[in-house]
Amino acid sequence: MNYVDMHIGDYAEATGHLSPLEDGIYWRMLRKYYATERPLPAEVEKIQRLVAAKSPDEVAAVDAVLADFFKLGPDGWHQERCDEVIAAYKAGEPDREAKKINEQTRSDRHRQERRKLFEALNNAGKHAAWNIGIKELREMVLAHCGAEAVKNAAIHAPEAAPVTPKPSQAGHAPTNGDTAPVTAPATPVTATATLVTATQSPLPTTHNPIPNSLNTPLPPKGGRRVRAPQPDAEDPPGFIEWYAEYRRKDARKDAVKAWVTLAPDAALQERMLAALRRWPWKPEAKFNPLPASWLRGARWTDECVSEATPTKCPEWCRAAGFDNVHEAANFQCYEHTAHQFKNRQRVAEGAAA
Repeated sequence: MNYVDMHIGDYAEATGHLSPLEDGIYWRMLRKYYATERPLPAEVEKIQRLVAAKSPDEVAAVDAVLADFFKLGPDGWHQERCDEVIAAYKAGEPDREAKKINEQTRSDRHRQERRKLFEALNNAGKHAAWNIGIKELREMVLAHCGAEAVKNAAIHAPEAAPVTPKPSQAGHAPTNGDTAPVTAPATPVTATATLVTATQSPLPTTHNPIPNSLNTPLPPKGGRRVRAPQPDAEDPPGFIEWYAEYRRKDARKDAVKAWVTLAPDAALQERMLAALRRWPWKPEAKFNPLPASWLRGARWTDECVSEATPTKCPEWCRAAGFDNVHEAANFQCYEHTAHQFKNRQRVAEGAAA
């Protein structure tokens, strides 16, 4: 067991007479009991070894705790409440296993549908971001490929009905063949109080519905949608060429999102590339705008890169072979370094002199 409920009030009431050392020893013994799901060894020396009791006081604490809270049985030292908790946990094993299998089935169907939707888009010459939501992905396929493609993506091979544990399967895994046992059958322990353990089952995965016109049943509400990453995702058209030209290489993922939102056509892409070649880049990359900020701000329309705006070309710029200062800046040529350039190329200082 990896988890048990801890009732602070009950524990404090039962252990209020223990010393801090005895309380620590008792807590270690409980942890070992739950971790192994079986009684402590009958040999007291082995228990002392399990809880690392070495000093005389620690050894005496083990004896005192065993006398107060445990009973020696044929198979070891039993603690009544621990036996109740472990029995309840084993009785719920079929339900937990059934939930795990059904959840895995839903997850596999979800990934299969996404794969088919991406294939339909690629065949139509369209592309979607790798992390697009299933609802938006279905809408894209509906718009570009038609309702039939969405239906085909939602159709899967015949599969077995959801796994449901049967009354006769107590202590067995809820498989359709009912073959291998998960844990040994637990014998109920008669006691006054039973501690209810919380089972750790995966979070439910919700699937966004496709349009109602396709007559697809709505999924249950609640839970968190898990978006499976697509390893075969591609960059949007034109982005690689633009990003290669851009001088600052930070926040690439954010730049891809901005590019997808903008969706520039071929003419706008050429205009943006031309603007990058005339952009007044700073020598240090951190002083240039982020790629995503450049796209969202439509910086290709700035006056500094407008073709209609004349750009001054001082004497040092013309001597280096450039038409304007922005073009010189693209080659990292500035007034204090212009003597190192000739015919738009960097030369040795001796040759430039």
